Amino acid sequence: MERYLQGNYRKPMRRRLITALGLAVIGLPAIIFGGVFYFLLMGTFLVGAAWEYVHLFRAVKFDPNIIVTIGGVAAISITRMFFPQYSQPVLAAVILLAMTVHLIAYERGRDQSALDFGATIGGVVYIGWIGAYLFDLRNIPEG
Repeated sequence: MERYLQGNYRKPMRRRLITALGLAVIGLPAIIFGGVFYFLLMGTFLVGAAWEYVHLFRAVKFDPNIIVTIGGVAAISITRMFFPQYSQPVLAAVILLAMTVHLIAYERGRDQSALDFGATIGGVVYIGWIGAYLFDLRNIPEG
């Protein structure tokens, strides 16, 4: 059995501690006060997660549409926070838009367009729809 080399963990631990304190300084007031400040903070994290999601799939030679994925996450986040009654039609519109974009990509010769479509919709639903529950939970009275 190989033994793992133990390195100096002080620098990574210090960086993690500073990051955790910085996120607490920004995140706790957002959670306490809620409203637009909470939306902007959580929306920034969700859009950043969507961007990272697209780049992870591009690293393994898939091509989810970055505009549809990030735009869909942003649109779903906005509607779930401010206009929750319109969130399902917006999700349906984003799915149809993604289908159109990837159908055009297929017609232009992209042979993995169906997998790209699945990755795009996966990002929109997983990050956008499930992530928007952060807004729903915060909007509950006493939430």
